[in-house]
Amino acid sequence: MGTGIVTDEILPPLKHQGVEGRVRYLVLLHPIHDTNHKDGNNADTSDQNPSTQQSDPSRETKGNEEAPQEERIRITTTHFALDFMKGLEIGKISEKLDHLSEENKKLREKLKKFKEDNAALNQTIGSLQDRNQKQEETIRDLESFQEKLQKDLENVKKEKEQLRIEFSEKNETLTEQLEALTKDFEAVENENKELKRSLEELTTSNNSLKQDINSIKKEMGNLKAGHKKICEKLECKEARLALGQIAWLLEAEIWKAVLPDKTMGKTGILFSMKRWLKKNTSSPEVIAAQKRWDDLKRTLKWDEDDHTDALKCLKELRKEDAHPENVDLEVARKQLIEGNHVAEMDKKTCEDIIDMIVTARELNNSK
Repeated sequence: MGTGIVTDEILPPLKHQGVEGRVRYLVLLHPIHDTNHKDGNNADTSDQNPSTQQSDPSRETKGNEEAPQEERIRITTTHFALDFMKGLEIGKISEKLDHLSEENKKLREKLKKFKEDNAALNQTIGSLQDRNQKQEETIRDLESFQEKLQKDLENVKKEKEQLRIEFSEKNETLTEQLEALTKDFEAVENENKELKRSLEELTTSNNSLKQDINSIKKEMGNLKAGHKKICEKLECKEARLALGQIAWLLEAEIWKAVLPDKTMGKTGILFSMKRWLKKNTSSPEVIAAQKRWDDLKRTLKWDEDDHTDALKCLKELRKEDAHPENVDLEVARKQLIEGNHVAEMDKKTCEDIIDMIVTARELNNSK
């Protein structure tokens, strides 16, 4: 075996291990690792200085002869391991330097890119700051405009509320006026209907009265001058009743024309009407009825004295045949109250007459 050569025969336990594992194993085997390492360094120094080796060849030969073979192998292996480890460390450092150089290059490129991006960002930031400043000015303008709009809105709300109040008041007034006009219109409409109905009744009654008056005029002739003579000549019962009925018919027609809404009795028709008109002169209903009576008198050419006497004369003709001997006062009272023989307004006074008869009879019988 040559000096400085390490084979698999020398290192059988490390045959199947890696290089670094073998080196660590060899270093651990050498008991004087630190001393030999120093000697190795000296050997390296001696190798670097050939003149020193040539000046003392007897020392090297003597050392080789005295050292056992095993010791030489260990020393050689140690030197080899140390050199190999140095080479490995230098290789790793070189790789690290290359890697660091590559990383440095990448970092420089990243720094350059960062500076470029930073410049662009600074430009963008400047642009955004200008834009932000403009937007702040716009916001201030908008806020000012919003405040103005808010004030205008409040003013509009106040005006709206004022208009609402005014409109509500006017609407209430107009509603009240409309209701009043509606009531007035309904009243006028009802009055017109009533007047129309009354006019129709008056027209019908007037036509009937005209016929009756013409008939009376034909029958009575000059009643004013000769009504007594006529009464003496009318001796027939049927004639007396018929003529008496004529007076009742005229009074009934007058009642219907003047008091169409009042209940009419069977007797004393004209008398009851006149008494009712005189008794309630301030009533609107009486005033309207009195106007109808005045209009009717003009239409009929009514003479108060002459025609009243004529009616009285005609009614007197019936009295001769209208006096029954036996009269039941209570039956008469019932007929008076429940029937329509007299006007409703005269029932109380007529019943008073019955009471007076009872009282008078009791007085007469007590004598």
